[in-house]
Amino acid sequence: MSKKTRDQSDPEREEPLGRDARRGGDDSEPGRGPEGRDESPVPAPGPVDRTESDAGPQGLPRPVPAGAVAGSGGTGAADDDAHRRDLEEALAALGDDDEAPATDGVPNGDAGEGADPGHRDAAPSAGDPPQGAAADRPDLAPAPPDAEPETSDRAPEPSDRAPEPSEEAPASSDAPTQPASAAAASSTTSPEPTPEPTLAASEPQTAEPETRESRAAEPEASKAASEPAPERAPDAARHEAAAPKAAPEAEAPRRSAAVAGTATAGSRRAQREKRRRTRRLIAAAVGAGLVIVAGGGVTAASLLPTPNAAVDLGVTQATVPAGDTVLSCAPEPRIVEGTTAEGSDPQFAPESETASSPIRATVVSDAAQRLPGAAVSALGGDVLQQLAERIPEDQAAEASGSSAEGYTGQTAETASGVDHPGWAVLRAQPLGGLKSLAGMSRSFNANDGDLAGYAATTCQAPSNDQWITGVSTQVGRTGLLTLANPSESAATVDLELIGTTGRADAANLRGIVLAPGETRSIVLAGMIPDDPAVSVHVTSTGAAVNAVVQQSVLRGLTPGGVDYLHSGASAGRQQTVPGIVVQAPEDRAPAEGDYADAVPQLQVANPSTVDAELNLRVFGPSGEVEMPGGATVTAAADSVTGLSLAELPEGTYTVAIQSSESVVAGARSVRAGSGEDGAPTDFAWAPSAARLANQHVMVPPQLGDTALVLASAGGESTVEVRPIAADGTIGEARTIEIQPTRTETLALDDLGEDTAAVLIDSAGEPVYAAQRSLTDGGHGISVLPVPPPSEGQRNIAVDIVH
Repeated sequence: MSKKTRDQSDPEREEPLGRDARRGGDDSEPGRGPEGRDESPVPAPGPVDRTESDAGPQGLPRPVPAGAVAGSGGTGAADDDAHRRDLEEALAALGDDDEAPATDGVPNGDAGEGADPGHRDAAPSAGDPPQGAAADRPDLAPAPPDAEPETSDRAPEPSDRAPEPSEEAPASSDAPTQPASAAAASSTTSPEPTPEPTLAASEPQTAEPETRESRAAEPEASKAASEPAPERAPDAARHEAAAPKAAPEAEAPRRSAAVAGTATAGSRRAQREKRRRTRRLIAAAVGAGLVIVAGGGVTAASLLPTPNAAVDLGVTQATVPAGDTVLSCAPEPRIVEGTTAEGSDPQFAPESETASSPIRATVVSDAAQRLPGAAVSALGGDVLQQLAERIPEDQAAEASGSSAEGYTGQTAETASGVDHPGWAVLRAQPLGGLKSLAGMSRSFNANDGDLAGYAATTCQAPSNDQWITGVSTQVGRTGLLTLANPSESAATVDLELIGTTGRADAANLRGIVLAPGETRSIVLAGMIPDDPAVSVHVTSTGAAVNAVVQQSVLRGLTPGGVDYLHSGASAGRQQTVPGIVVQAPEDRAPAEGDYADAVPQLQVANPSTVDAELNLRVFGPSGEVEMPGGATVTAAADSVTGLSLAELPEGTYTVAIQSSESVVAGARSVRAGSGEDGAPTDFAWAPSAARLANQHVMVPPQLGDTALVLASAGGESTVEVRPIAADGTIGEARTIEIQPTRTETLALDDLGEDTAAVLIDSAGEPVYAAQRSLTDGGHGISVLPVPPPSEGQRNIAVDIVH
């Protein structure tokens, strides 16, 4: 609707408005003229601001002026004006009640604002001369009794005469006459008719009050108004309805005599019939839902208030563009010097003189042998080793297709011996809209110092939710949690610590803020001291982070080994832990004193609030074996339960766990240099693993001899491995048949002496894998998870609400 108010139009060009505007009349007494005589003056038409509401009577939208675009104030053609007059007449007629009985005086609903709704002023009697506007305007006189009531829906013809002002209010000289069916009549009196709106086609369509029915003020007439109308005979009603219509040029005496005759039942019936037809006309117009304005369309819905309720358009799948492959490696192990407060960064002692910590990284090409841009960098961004130059983004986005020969059409690039003591990050650009295949690892070995031992880690992608098991905070054991944020946005980290006696309740567990490129090291003994089995839950909001625990053991004055504790599979009711190494009893150190924890052990963390019932199965090289201590165990709520595996025969094992509650698990392996007291020992921690899929890139540690450990808890499965040589050549595939409930071990040297990486694909029943790495001729041991597969293109569910 136009926001141009009607009081901005020419005051000399005013027009009548419908019933709603007529209800805001003068505050003076109804039916009283300025000199106290009985008359029904025409109320002064006042300007109406259409900006207050677009809704008309009965909640319907006000008619849109024909030929006027919103805000333009222009005029339209004569037929559009006639259409508008029909609508205004219909809207005015809708204000009357069809079923309410007619009373003498003003029909129901015609009382002005502020008037008593129960009071009805009587109209002049039949013998009185016409009052007010009817006395001055012969064309406003009601029809004689023998006149036929007008029932046509045809709009009156527009008038060409300009409006003429009067003393009380400007009145249009071409003011339209009210149809006979619009006057409500009683058995004794008849109110003077209300003019029907007629708009000049050549004038702007401004909204003004219509002339209301005249009201007389004699007490006798008021008394007559309160009396109910007598019943009319049906024959009289039919006779009056069939009476011919009087010519508008009839003389005044005849008009005076006709006043009493208009109040007939036939007139009321004709009036109601016209209202019904008008309502049907309006319903048809509204049902069409479209008002044509100046050659354009305005939907009726746009004229009504917009619903407040949101519209749920449903869940759809959105494709997330592939980004760089990002893998982060923890720094080389360091000795914590002195004691530290909760949550503070520790100070580190000088490194061992014999320590070595090389980094190895591999990136694989697509089927078109295009190597993605890849580099190993420090966390701050300094490039340590460039593997391949970055391809222009428009070329990299082009898909190269797939090779029918599998990986034989691909090549790889490997960088070995990258030396950097701190956090290292491998970034590889995507190709063809998919993440590139890449992998990286770090290995550490020292022969002297308190950190003498062997440790290796698989460089992992950052995550927002990680569980790390196997931490010990007892005397001589140090668990150092290291956090890093390799992304370009900040992260807020929260920690949960669960030990053998319950959850830790310490300060600084929540709200640890990591800026982009920032790291944080936390000594866990300050938060949950003297606990032999602690699990750490790391969650972050904002950016994803990397989390690794450096665990070291000092048995009196003898180094007890060092290892990286990685995050494993997410918490769940099924957990599988492959790669548990059990040494022969004669080769183990006595499990007493400071060597009490130098035994293989399974740990299950139960973060739920109820106890968990565990069903354990153990798969060895020759098949399933009995679990020492029984296959059914109860894991207490909010705590970590330790189960010894020392009674198992020598070999490499896999433990499958079925739980009544969601749990996380991991296992410790120990390797001693000899069975004598005080012999040096090392340990390794194997986290639970997720099932293998396709396109895993496993980069074994550069130091140590590594084997791939595979196990299946169900039916038969197959695993296909392809070696990648140090020069980037991808070798022939080798298929491994995995028997149910057995743990298979494949030495990578069997694939080639210079194997730098392995591509892994699996099929059949779920298969779980780990890397077992041992130092040659020593007691070093480490167990690493197999990296997850390449993500490719990701789809996320998006719920759109409009």
